[in-house]
Amino acid sequence: MSSREIAELTGKQHQHVKRVIRSMLESLEIDPSSFGRTYKDGSKRNQEEFNLPKRETLILVSGYNVQMRAKIIDRWQELEAQQVPTADPRIPKSFSEALLLAALKPVCFTPDQTTLYLSAWRRLAPCVI
Repeated sequence: MSSREIAELTGKQHQHVKRVIRSMLESLEIDPSSFGRTYKDGSKRNQEEFNLPKRETLILVSGYNVQMRAKIIDRWQELEAQQVPTADPRIPKSFSEALLLAALKPVCFTPDQTTLYLSAWRRLAPCVI
């Protein structure tokens, strides 16, 4: 979450939020440049902001009042809900479903594996048919 968004959600001035972030990162022995970035303000001037991960955001706002903390936590929940899962979460409920999922899963072979499997198939196919 950006320091500008934190300032907006909490009603604090961005410069004050940045000052507290720098102090917090120094206390945690984290280089502020690892979360720092620049943006162009309305006058096209480069300005500094921080982009904090969830952990550092929650550490920062733990000193704020309850309403401010609630706004930040609600916003993090919105951000997390927007993320698209990267893996297929389907877990088969039966053996037959597991076999079907395995059969439908695409298989990729290297050229060497393809040659090996084709030569084995040519040798075994007459025995199977």
